[in-house]
Amino acid sequence: MNETEKKFMKYLKLDYGLQYKDRSFIHTEPLIHEGQLKIEEYTKIHIYEPTKENQTSTWDIIPIRFQTLECENIEHPSDYLPREYLKLIIPVLKITYVGNLLNSFKSYAEKSDINELCQHFLAETVLVGGGLIIRNASNFKDKSKLDILKAHMIWTIDKTSLKHKYKKSFEKTSGDYVNQLFSYEKFSVIAYEKVIPAFTKLDEKLLNSHEIPADWSASINKRLVPGITSFHKEQDINYWLINNITTNLPNWIEKYHMENGLLVTQNGLKCSKEKAIEFLCEPEFKFIESTSLKMFHIKNQIELLMNINRIDINEKQVFEINPFALLDLSDKEVDAIACNIIQEQLKIQINTEKNKFKVSNQFKNVIKKALKSKKPYTELINIFNKYGHYFCKNYILGKCLESVCYSYPELPTELLKIFQKPKELKERDELIEIWKIFQSKFNVNAFSGDRSVVKSDNIERWLNENNSTYPETWYVVNRSKLIPIWELLDSNIQEQIRELIKNEERILMTGEERIGNEIKYHRIEFDTPLRSNKYHIIGSVVTIDYKKTNLTVKFRLMDCYGFFAIIEDHKNLNDITYSGLKICWALIGVPLNLDYFNYELSRIKLDSGNKKIEMSKKSVSDTIKITKSISQNLIFATIFEFPSTNFEPTIEVIISTSTSRQINYTLINHKFEDIEPWLENKQDPVLFEYYLKWYIIDISGYGSLFWNSNNNLELRSAYIPIPLRENSDL
Repeated sequence: MNETEKKFMKYLKLDYGLQYKDRSFIHTEPLIHEGQLKIEEYTKIHIYEPTKENQTSTWDIIPIRFQTLECENIEHPSDYLPREYLKLIIPVLKITYVGNLLNSFKSYAEKSDINELCQHFLAETVLVGGGLIIRNASNFKDKSKLDILKAHMIWTIDKTSLKHKYKKSFEKTSGDYVNQLFSYEKFSVIAYEKVIPAFTKLDEKLLNSHEIPADWSASINKRLVPGITSFHKEQDINYWLINNITTNLPNWIEKYHMENGLLVTQNGLKCSKEKAIEFLCEPEFKFIESTSLKMFHIKNQIELLMNINRIDINEKQVFEINPFALLDLSDKEVDAIACNIIQEQLKIQINTEKNKFKVSNQFKNVIKKALKSKKPYTELINIFNKYGHYFCKNYILGKCLESVCYSYPELPTELLKIFQKPKELKERDELIEIWKIFQSKFNVNAFSGDRSVVKSDNIERWLNENNSTYPETWYVVNRSKLIPIWELLDSNIQEQIRELIKNEERILMTGEERIGNEIKYHRIEFDTPLRSNKYHIIGSVVTIDYKKTNLTVKFRLMDCYGFFAIIEDHKNLNDITYSGLKICWALIGVPLNLDYFNYELSRIKLDSGNKKIEMSKKSVSDTIKITKSISQNLIFATIFEFPSTNFEPTIEVIISTSTSRQINYTLINHKFEDIEPWLENKQDPVLFEYYLKWYIIDISGYGSLFWNSNNNLELRSAYIPIPLRENSDL
């Protein structure tokens, strides 16, 4: 033996003698040396469960055959396994050690009588590992609870023995213990496979001098497990787990990708490539054992998608609120009738309110990164294409028989209405009758889960064959409680995503453009292209130090990359040079439409509205009511929409008075003289109508976000810092 093997042998005391006491062995002192050590891996598990009847135990061989004295002089507490306990022994190694007797034992044998000599044994082959116990196993009235405990043990042992990190349900201490066991960090002798009397190692002459009966020299080759009483029976693992449906749970979780999201594609739903969560323990489950017939009218592509993928029809609204699933199926009409027999056996529930799983760190990190980008929608779409658009919280396993009719024969209207009306039947005779009528009237095939056809005359046999006796044949027959996958994330991240997908206008950009050399046409480019040109630009021409001017700016030719600003003057501006001016602008739009978001600007409150204005004179006064609760530090911005005519107005907005509830303003058309003759034509008067879109922008606490002004937005007005204005053809 090498040094490592010697330490291993000494640690397990394989060279020690053994003495019997209370259905166990006690180590005495070293009796052998110079042995050969053989180590083998061992994978079989042995179960000892309570039994009502007294069993013959292997331990009984020793006191009967050898008339042992129970070693009263050796202190050793009784370590019986209580009668009502169940024990698993988990060997990881099978070790054989065969050596030669020490001279000290030979000297002892020469001086001892036969009774003393027969008290000493040697363990030639032992099982090394550990054990797990279920307390009060015989008191379990609910078999399913005991099955769960059994399954927990087997899951842990199986996964750990395969050198995988086990992540399903198990008490942490036990889980750690089994991991240590299979990494050889914590183990001991748990069973004796071959025990021999120590005297059999003596030479023949000394052995004959004691006149030991021949049958006493036979080795004990039956397994001896310390502490096991005659009220415990060794059980085969397969028999022990028979009809234990719970043991299938990890396989179902893996097979049906319950840790993954569901991805909407043109060809239906499929599981995502990446896992969204990791179970810390098994999800909740309960047995159902229910058979029903479900019939409903499929009217559109979404309902067809749900039927094919066995999604509860009540989940339809979930598919209509996820903007990241870009597949639009809602407008595609379908006219079909589904008739399905569902055998429900087991319901698996993933409770997102309890700490039974954790969200993938990688998933959380990529979401956070996407939310910080300026194009979060594109980033999130790419992420959800990997992790799924939805997460399913409820799965029902069992079997089903599905049939769909896409074209109707000439059926009486009343009969057709009966089949189109949603129904759910649970009475066996009634559901069989309706199902057979459906098959005959519509002449369709019914397919089982393996896509084999079940004929009408075989329906009863199919129903009888599919029961809880064959859980390994179950599959998903219904998915319900689908949620957008981002609802698995922390509440603050959920709120950020909800803000992104709100169908409401936000301020998304602000900017400044210096005016030089009296150029009146300016092309302003965005740093990032937008998804569309469905946005508004508001802005004003101000001085370098942000004092207002009487110049009017109009915004035109808006596209995904930028827009044009056109400057007009309507008064004598000899005292202001263009080189001392700048255009300050802001972009307003719906983030989802533009695929652009700015979190700092998104916190700014907006109120908006539309008005129809008839400009039959040079100036018109009006009032706007403020409907939202907004502070008095605000900006009033206007956009004019007008028909394409030869008389494009130049309108100035002047605020007369304002309060926190309303704004009184006057509109002045500085090109009124162009349209005045047409208004005075009594024979064919022309109406000049404009549509005013207004925004009230609350910039309390956000003044520095507007044009880098450090709150110097010309705050000479009591409530309105700068009246922003825009005239645009929209």
